[in-house]
Amino acid sequence: MATPTNPTPVSVRIHGMSCGHCVKIIAEVLAPLPGITVRLVAIGGAILEAADSTARDTALAAIRDAGYEASVEKDSLIARGAQECRDGPECAEPTSPRPR
Repeated sequence: MATPTNPTPVSVRIHGMSCGHCVKIIAEVLAPLPGITVRLVAIGGAILEAADSTARDTALAAIRDAGYEASVEKDSLIARGAQECRDGPECAEPTSPRPR
């Protein structure tokens, strides 16, 4: 599968997670999947970048196979923020500390 130059941020809501062990399981399940870049896994969800809809659907299936419920959050502020950060200068490292 060819990886596009512009992967899509995906916010996934994950039900059934309750501890750090759950977070570790999800991270380990997603890490080897082709076309998926894991940006964040936390109790209740994950932020991924998917090369295409097939990769996204494979990630959802892997989470479900691990025993959790998973669904894509439509128009997630977090996923939109990840897209904007990647596409623009908004997330560049500051060159000096912000004034207080």
